[in-house]
Amino acid sequence: MGAGETDTDEHLLALTLALKCFQRLGRFAKAREVPPVVVEHVRRCLEVGEDVAPVYASPRTAESHRVLVRRR
Repeated sequence: MGAGETDTDEHLLALTLALKCFQRLGRFAKAREVPPVVVEHVRRCLEVGEDVAPVYASPRTAESHRVLVRRR
């Protein structure tokens, strides 16, 4: 799972955060629940720009990514 599953850096960051939060919390965290320091750490690990935000273009994409995370 990763860059092949996404079409933008924003989606890659959001998907990775969803996966890591699900692994740690056992549930999907709301965007406001994820501390900025965690977002920044994942952003650096993925080597995406500081201007990249973990957002989805549509609810359908978000649900698709949640399905991927659950399968993993």
